[in-house]
Amino acid sequence: MEPRLKTRLRIQAFLRRCDLAFYPAAIAWAGDDDAGDIAVCQRQRDGILRLWRHGPDGWRVVAESADEAAINQRLSKARAVDSDLWVVEVETPSGAEIVLP
Repeated sequence: MEPRLKTRLRIQAFLRRCDLAFYPAAIAWAGDDDAGDIAVCQRQRDGILRLWRHGPDGWRVVAESADEAAINQRLSKARAVDSDLWVVEVETPSGAEIVLP
């Protein structure tokens, strides 16, 4: 088995990178410290929300909407299936690139 960084460490590093870029970021839901999956909700200043998840091919946008309720519903369903899921919210300027954890 390949050694992996603990999820909490990856989240802390991501929050630090956001802080250095002056992007407000916070943990919305904390999952398992050691091996939880991560979802990132990117809130752009133009009102568009992007939900990022890590899959076999790397990070990808799984939902994009101006409807916050729709994104929150999708996150709630994901948390119901995976209680170890971490959710991090970050606010960025429109079109900004973020380095995901």
